[in-house]
Amino acid sequence: MFIKKIGALASVFILTGAAHSAPLQWPLDAPVVVQEFGVTEFVRSNPGFYREGEHLAIDIIDSIRGFDAPVYAAADGVVLAKGTGTCPNFTEPECNNGYGNWILLSHKKLGLATLYEHLAYPPDVNAGTQVKARTVIGFQGSSGKAIGSHLHFAVYSGTITV
Repeated sequence: MFIKKIGALASVFILTGAAHSAPLQWPLDAPVVVQEFGVTEFVRSNPGFYREGEHLAIDIIDSIRGFDAPVYAAADGVVLAKGTGTCPNFTEPECNNGYGNWILLSHKKLGLATLYEHLAYPPDVNAGTQVKARTVIGFQGSSGKAIGSHLHFAVYSGTITV
């Protein structure tokens, strides 16, 4: 898979509230960013936790519902891929890249893709499925290499080949 990660915060592309004023919408109803993009305090305190040496997404939680909060498509798109994995006690360092249950959406009109990781359950949609913005695509969880319930949300630009 070749993808180019957008260098700043994923939240640069999101504006809470007005659905038509920004390319992407928050994938949770009451989002709170708990880990930013880049070399964060957690990254500095836990060397080796991330293969890349930095956090290449934002981690968010739904401040009202928490675990099992619905996760929504951030924009209209199509499911490119999905996967599952539980990584019990982090005993398998490469267990599904640590993603746990995940789904990757392409937003062709925007030239973007979004990745949603650590979902509570395996995604119930298949590759090729069209989704509208705010369609439930999963639920906040802690599958994979995750410390606590959250949504690892990444935004990509460029060519995507699966």
